[in-house]
Amino acid sequence: MITFSEDQATALVADPGTLKRGQELASPSKWANLGRTDTAAWGECAGSGSRPYLTGIDLTEPAFKCSCPSRVFPCKHGAGLLLLLARQPALLAPGAPPAWLAEWLAKRQSKGEEQASKVAAKAARQPAAEVPGTPDISQPTAAAASPTNAAQQKREAQRLVRMQAGAEDLETWLLDLLRAGLADLASKPGSLWESQAARLVDNQLPGLAAILRELADYPTAGPTWVDRLLGRLGELYLLLRAFLNRENLAPAAWQEVALQVGLTLKKDTLLADASALAIADTWLVLGQHTWPEERLTGRRTWLYGQHSGRLALLLEFAFGSLPFATTLVPQARYAGELVFYPGLLRLRAVPSNGLARRGDAAGGSPAPRTLTSLLDAYAASLARQPWLRELPATMWAVVGRNAAGTWLLHDPDSGAALPLRLPDEQRGWHLLALSGGQPLALFGEWDGQAFRALSHWQVAATEALVPAASHAPRAQCQPAPAPPPANPWAPLLRVALLGTRQGTEALPNLDLGDFPKADSREQQLLLSAGTLALLRKAGFQLVASPLPAPARPEARTLLSPSGHALLHQLLSRPHYRSLLSDYLQAMSQHQRLVPPALLVKVLRWVKEQPWAAPFVEEALGERGRWLAAQNPDWQLAVDAAARHQLTEADWLTGTPAHRRLFLEQQLLAGPARAAQLLAEALPQEPGAAQVALLGAFEVLPLAAPLPAELGPVLEPLLASRAKEVRQTAARWLARTADNTLLPRLWARAEPLLHVKRKVLGRNTLEVTLPNWSAEWQREGIEQKSADYSGGEKAAQLGQLLALLPPGRWAAAWGVSAAEAVALAAATEWAAVLLPAWLRAARLHHDAEFALALLLHEAGRPTLPPKSRLLVEASWVLTPAQQETWLLAALPASAATLPAGNGWAHWMPLAAQPWSEILWQRALPLLRAALRQPASWAPEQTDLDQAVRSLLFALGASAEPGLLARLTAGLGELSDVQPRFAEEVTQMLELLELRPRLAASLLE
Repeated sequence: MITFSEDQATALVADPGTLKRGQELASPSKWANLGRTDTAAWGECAGSGSRPYLTGIDLTEPAFKCSCPSRVFPCKHGAGLLLLLARQPALLAPGAPPAWLAEWLAKRQSKGEEQASKVAAKAARQPAAEVPGTPDISQPTAAAASPTNAAQQKREAQRLVRMQAGAEDLETWLLDLLRAGLADLASKPGSLWESQAARLVDNQLPGLAAILRELADYPTAGPTWVDRLLGRLGELYLLLRAFLNRENLAPAAWQEVALQVGLTLKKDTLLADASALAIADTWLVLGQHTWPEERLTGRRTWLYGQHSGRLALLLEFAFGSLPFATTLVPQARYAGELVFYPGLLRLRAVPSNGLARRGDAAGGSPAPRTLTSLLDAYAASLARQPWLRELPATMWAVVGRNAAGTWLLHDPDSGAALPLRLPDEQRGWHLLALSGGQPLALFGEWDGQAFRALSHWQVAATEALVPAASHAPRAQCQPAPAPPPANPWAPLLRVALLGTRQGTEALPNLDLGDFPKADSREQQLLLSAGTLALLRKAGFQLVASPLPAPARPEARTLLSPSGHALLHQLLSRPHYRSLLSDYLQAMSQHQRLVPPALLVKVLRWVKEQPWAAPFVEEALGERGRWLAAQNPDWQLAVDAAARHQLTEADWLTGTPAHRRLFLEQQLLAGPARAAQLLAEALPQEPGAAQVALLGAFEVLPLAAPLPAELGPVLEPLLASRAKEVRQTAARWLARTADNTLLPRLWARAEPLLHVKRKVLGRNTLEVTLPNWSAEWQREGIEQKSADYSGGEKAAQLGQLLALLPPGRWAAAWGVSAAEAVALAAATEWAAVLLPAWLRAARLHHDAEFALALLLHEAGRPTLPPKSRLLVEASWVLTPAQQETWLLAALPASAATLPAGNGWAHWMPLAAQPWSEILWQRALPLLRAALRQPASWAPEQTDLDQAVRSLLFALGASAEPGLLARLTAGLGELSDVQPRFAEEVTQMLELLELRPRLAASLLE
């Protein structure tokens, strides 16, 4: 049976947008009628229309079929089904494929057999010598050993003449470039390179043209560009001289040179050549690397023969966003025959008749080698093939990261290291998490400067390593001459910068072996630079670097495989995050650990949600804490010592976050020391820092007054020149026990509000606006404020009332809180008094007054949309008071559901579980809202958003039996308005996930 890991499935979706949308569809709730066979999978994906999309996968390639109109393969539905198969294969029950899929699979099989027969017939009737197309590169002096006709022989001779002329033209161009010097290349237009590259293409030398186009970017690629450019120009010149000297090359060397300059052997010619090296085997896909190249995308795929032990390279190109002709899954195995191109190393190959996925094939991976063995093998390979760019290799090394942030591969014994090239930082952290500082087997490419990791796997330490001398036979050549006593690269670089026309410095006299003697200084410079560049790559030395300490062994158990899949699912989409913190906390309680493969994702989430760190820390385990300690962005979030054992050094010189954290600890331990620290520090701090430090008071209990020791610290801040500092200090001082601010404020406020009592009729509240003066600023009251309407004096009154305990007014007037609110609401200044009292109720934690204010709002014809004032006032209510308020706020009947009523805004604020009476009122309202026709009215749009928020809150609820209640209470979901369909599906999916999450912790 063919299976896929998630990494394999992700690698098959080349388009990032399709992958993102596919991940959103990789959810069981999106699919129906899921099934699979050994070689196929299928399902029906719900869409916006009435009919689902029929989606199928031929797993042998894989290939995709979908009834959606997308022309991208795979489409988002195919990507979603493949990811679902990788994450939760048990959801796809074994069975017979539906008729629409069986017909498609039969056509694919028939077409494949037809193509195979055509290829076999063509190869049988056409011998290698008769295949038209690319000239025969087995001979350097002629294009074909026995051309089929005189016209073909003439064309091939003409092509070699054009190639010769193009090579000579390139040599003249290179010599002119070195004669003028490289110093001002950064200011030259790109046409300098492109025009010469175009001439090479016209002269049928596309390989040389590609090298020039690559070099065009060097002058703008960092401070060492001259050094790298000179080396590459030298290597290019060595290749050029080899081509011009082709009559004297051995056949294998000529074949390699011909391929390098662009004289590519056509696939049909290679496959028809009976003498070509062909190997039938089961091939493991070791790794892939893709890169953009003008309007094309290139891909290198490295295969390993399970029986032959041979490495093979498949090189492919795709135009634009089209897929590659061959679909190869990383770490999968394929059966088939590969035919190898001629050359000095013979790595590149093509399938003779396709490759068939083998889900049941067994076999191992190549034995890893040490870092020293890699360097030896690379030097030997360069001696045989000087233009080798990447050498494939499997390494046995420890992944590490130095203090400068550079990723390295360390020798497990000595700690000596090689640079590691990764596509992004996340890949490095992922490798570090998987290895835990222990040796890991990594397959990739070494280019003489860095190792590009393409894949990895765990290898037992007892497995044999490849010794340094066993990789490949060294070239049979003359002993290398002794190196010169001084480094000759520096004078070469100086002359190249100035140009040979101006630079008169003598060039180093290097022994260049069999190369003809240079006719000019420019030739000598290029030949020497090319030779030294090869020597530098072949003689790369390991970097001295300390071996990082590994993570300590775990004392707890990792999550089960089902738990691993569920945790990955929770991390994959935002709407799952409501369950994530609960699950991680439950993992800690059950002594289960986050799998290493998910540690990076969990730590990135903790960085974004630092409040969850205390719940997550135990689930991270030793390896998670070890990993976080190496990343400054993660360390503070998860390190208990960093969070809870800060010192006064952190207070004096630490970051703003560390200083506030230290102050919070002091406030909880004892206010006296905290007050002393603030008294010493606040006068020296800028206004923004003062406000930030005062925010530490939020750690203190909401219902209790602030300690009296803080009063003398806050009082001087009322004289600050910064408005925000004065207002912040006034609010905290108003909450401080035994403060002197409240009596001063009451003396100003009491005359402004007066209850006029009547013998007959209702009492009324008379409001007098204040006369503000500059000294009011020292009490936190500004002349102007945007928080209140009605003018400056009204704003001054609002600020004054917001600082005073609202219950003080009810006590002074001898009325209840509800009566005081009614008096204020009947005045023309209700828009000032009521918001001010909402702020005051929140500040002084007056639940009675908060309930009275909220009930007043609930009694209005339409409950207003959720505002921050009302939300914060609701925080001080007890659960019973919350229910009293909500029952008053809910519409009386679902039959007359007003669009402008904010009932759905407030339901998530109710403490859970809800009482039965609250459910009886709320559930019919929700059912009606989900079926209410859409409109463009702003009130309807606001209610829709509130309903979505309510659905999200219900999905995050842990109330027992909620899934059954909602399934029954919401009725048939097919008639839910389409604008709510996704949120309803997500809510039910979250509720369905909860019992599965709980069960996974018991496995």
